[in-house]
Amino acid sequence: MGSAKHIGNGWITAKMYSLGSYPGIVDGNGRVFGEVYELHGDLERRIDQMETGAGYEKKEVVVETTAGKIKAFTYFYKGSVNEANLIPGGDWVKYKEGK
Repeated sequence: MGSAKHIGNGWITAKMYSLGSYPGIVDGNGRVFGEVYELHGDLERRIDQMETGAGYEKKEVVVETTAGKIKAFTYFYKGSVNEANLIPGGDWVKYKEGK
């Protein structure tokens, strides 16, 4: 199955939109906050299948953390987004807590 090790928190340059019950990240001049994990076993392959099957594209990004910059992968939404659904501050957790 695989496992995940939490590496830290950080942000990337992009924009985040609400797609209803989940977020979508797209290229843009903003900040998106999230967690960084190191994946082990076949967990990465299974997540790739789930995300790409749901209309996302895996991309390498530079994540700014308190410990410095690191390279990681994340999933960008390939569909269209509605500007009215932009998540200010790019933090899905805070956005959902505020609803």
